Amino acid sequence: MKRIALLPLALLLLACAGPDGLLLKGAVLLSPDGPPRPADLLIRGPYIARVAPSIEAGANDRMIDLEGACVTAGFADAHGHLLGLGRALREVDLRGTDSFDEVVDRVAARAASVPPGQWIRGRGWDQNRWPEKAYPPHEALSRAVPDHPVVLSRVDGHALLANAAAMRLAGVDASTSDPAGGEIVRDASGLPTGVFVDNAEALIDQAVPEPGPEERRAVLLEAMDLLASLGITHFGDAGTDRATLETLFELEREGRMKVRVNAMLPADDPALLEEWFRRRPLRGPWITVATVKAYADGALGSRGAYLSRDYADRPGHRGFVVTPQADLAILARRCSAAGFQLAVHAIGDAAVHLCLKAFADAGARGQGFRLEHLQVVHPPDLALMKALGVTASMQPYHYVSDLPMLPDRLGDYPALLYPWRAMLDARIPLVFGTDCPVEAPGLREAFLAAVERRPDGLSPAEALGACTAAHARLLGEEAVRGRLAKGHFADLTLFEQNFLTDPASLKVMGTVVNGRMTWWSRP
Repeated sequence: MKRIALLPLALLLLACAGPDGLLLKGAVLLSPDGPPRPADLLIRGPYIARVAPSIEAGANDRMIDLEGACVTAGFADAHGHLLGLGRALREVDLRGTDSFDEVVDRVAARAASVPPGQWIRGRGWDQNRWPEKAYPPHEALSRAVPDHPVVLSRVDGHALLANAAAMRLAGVDASTSDPAGGEIVRDASGLPTGVFVDNAEALIDQAVPEPGPEERRAVLLEAMDLLASLGITHFGDAGTDRATLETLFELEREGRMKVRVNAMLPADDPALLEEWFRRRPLRGPWITVATVKAYADGALGSRGAYLSRDYADRPGHRGFVVTPQADLAILARRCSAAGFQLAVHAIGDAAVHLCLKAFADAGARGQGFRLEHLQVVHPPDLALMKALGVTASMQPYHYVSDLPMLPDRLGDYPALLYPWRAMLDARIPLVFGTDCPVEAPGLREAFLAAVERRPDGLSPAEALGACTAAHARLLGEEAVRGRLAKGHFADLTLFEQNFLTDPASLKVMGTVVNGRMTWWSRP
């Protein structure tokens, strides 16, 4: 027996990769279904081989004494954007900017360090944080950065700001028409201000160069490194394009994956859908391709979420229908026929109802379909969600981010807002995610938002279930994932202490995926 108290990460990776086992001694197991219990866990290959009060290590087993640290089934982020997260680590960070002048200053500083003509991307501005609370016109940005095309995504990703150089390269001017489901924001004379909302973003995005193969590999690896350090073992990539999917398969073949990825195919790529509908779903050791991602509406911050009545701060405007109900129904039928789940972005109450009607029209009951975000929901639609077997995929920290603007946007809107408690009370399956890079990656802030930010918050055990077992059930993997049990995959998140009794103490110590230690905080 080889006892290891504090083992370097490189040795841990070797310890978990071979035929011998890894024994975690002195753990406290946390579960959504019962009290904490002391136990040892023996991992052999990718599986949990044994869970017992005391396990003796074999002659060739490696052992880590956790000394009372806590272990849960691996935390799953049900909804985020893997390539976007990796790219956000390299883009101009605009989160927390308190004025448009600060945005311009940050972009100008980046422009000074890159050659003229090179595209500059940034993400995270939010006009609701600024004194004027209005979309910014591009002129100040265009004057400060005239020689670089600039594209800056709003914090929610549902609006962008382009400077004059970017609009010129994209061929956008006063004569460009608004696309269905989107808006080119214009000034009093009809000229584009540089802000493009929802489907109008594509007018600019089509001119932005796609990352090359090496850059794509690098940013995906950086994103997975970060997720592993935050305790994430499974990641729902909400809109995996062809190039990203092919790169993930390459990384899987090379043994470089650090999180399992549920790759959701974008509904706006018909050729990719046709290919996969012919191939049928794939459930591999690291990559699952069994879900299609579509959009019903936009976001509240950009007034693109589709509401059943006018925005309080924009009379006559109710948001955008990004995908009409009839088209969603057709897509739902095709997904059902091919054995794929359908995940639809639906934030506004009218969008939620539109999706549920589309699912019902398609006869999609019990198909494991899911709605993403669900930030404004009318109570009667909860019964329809339950009847259709629809899962609520929610990101609790959106509530914290959106709270300052809700009175302006919604006023006294008669609906349930961010209703994760109502979902559980109605016995609707509930999974949690972050929507990173819209919000911070890792589930710590989402967990705390669900538990502590509202009077009707979840219990820590309920929130833990939404991060673990419920996600396994959503993907039909509850027999092999989501619990600390013999025969389940060794996907584990290790914590410094029992966060079920003290949620604020939630601090990740290590991450195990498929029997491999992908991150370890100790020296």
